[in-house]
Amino acid sequence: MACCEHCFDEEHIVEFIRDFGIKGDCDYCSSKDVFIADLSDVGEFIRECISKAYEDVDASGGLYWDSEEKEYTAGQYIEEILIDEYAIFSEEKLNIDEQRQLLDDLLSESGPDWHDIKDGAVDPLDGGSTLLVLRDEFYGLDSNKYVYSWNAFKHSVKHHARFFDLGQIEDKRDAILAPVLLLLDEQRITLPAETTLRRAREAGLDLPKTPKEIQNELGPPPLDKAKHSRMSPSGISYCYLSDKPETCLSEIKPDVGTRIWLGRFLTKIDLNILDLVDVQAQYPDSIFSPDYDHDKNWATIFLKSFAHEISRPIKGESNSLGYIPTQVFTELIRSKGYDGIKYKSSQRPSGVNYTLFCGPVNATDSDDLSLSSRMTCFTEWMRLTLLKTVSIQAIDYKAESAFFDREQSFTESDMLAETDIKDEKPEHLKDF
Repeated sequence: MACCEHCFDEEHIVEFIRDFGIKGDCDYCSSKDVFIADLSDVGEFIRECISKAYEDVDASGGLYWDSEEKEYTAGQYIEEILIDEYAIFSEEKLNIDEQRQLLDDLLSESGPDWHDIKDGAVDPLDGGSTLLVLRDEFYGLDSNKYVYSWNAFKHSVKHHARFFDLGQIEDKRDAILAPVLLLLDEQRITLPAETTLRRAREAGLDLPKTPKEIQNELGPPPLDKAKHSRMSPSGISYCYLSDKPETCLSEIKPDVGTRIWLGRFLTKIDLNILDLVDVQAQYPDSIFSPDYDHDKNWATIFLKSFAHEISRPIKGESNSLGYIPTQVFTELIRSKGYDGIKYKSSQRPSGVNYTLFCGPVNATDSDDLSLSSRMTCFTEWMRLTLLKTVSIQAIDYKAESAFFDREQSFTESDMLAETDIKDEKPEHLKDF
């Protein structure tokens, strides 16, 4: 028996049937002179595609078995996956009962025949009654190519080669980080001209006199004063900005009584930015597509975790070592044509930070340096529109409840000194 191209809405199954190049009449939807294919061929194709993403619940090592309830806690039958979730059949040509019948026939014709069964063959789908779960669902979050790629990159730049790529072509950092870089292409945005950004720094003893001098003072630090930071090592000066004044102040963490210069800048041109704030949801292609990538099931979760790691402060490790991966990553992103990175503030949950790859005025004084070796001056990308001098009067720290919060109450007796507690010896020790 044969089904046809009109029996299905799933484009890759339709394409599979058309590739046979055979025309005839359909045994299921009654279409005439259409592309058809034998049930066994189409059924085998569907089985192969199902196996890309799903496995028998029993193959999960008992992870979904509830020993107390004596039942599985997760899983779908193939009918639920193909008819309800993927909707592979044409609702216009086949009603629900006809869809179920066609699915049963596809599985029956593509499964082991009675000769194979007699010899011990087993149908892994058991005619459609096998309970299926997403492959690696429990482990995929921590064991996918994006996690491996990022961890390998971090180890490489921390402990193997930092300034030059060494070894084979597959050891080069572009190759190591290739899966992550491909994901990040989806996070490329344009920061339009006339966007307002803020920058803060502790005020000097004297305020420069001219607007141009004030602008230069509020820009990125001179090269000899550029400190080691999340995105840039000592000596490389980037421009760190925020979306709001409160975010700026939270980032520099001034003491009470400190005078601060707050600058408001306006971008002069469109800038090509890597956005790690608004993470775009990632979905794998259809399981019937030759481009199906199973790891893509965890791409969105990885991107959110990656964005958090890029923005968080380093603890429990030397800053000089802990920031190396983000510093090298930033330089790699810069080499890919990005003008900066947008990321969440680690000091203010609602705040947004920007690191723009532009440097201070007079970043290079040597005439021997070619123009290509000079970093863009920040005044080519933005201009100062407002300066405000503020004095920090108070610092507001807020503690938010979380699932791991703990509270203990104590009584006066809890506070008695050990010497105040009568310590009687056990009977068998009183003679000592």
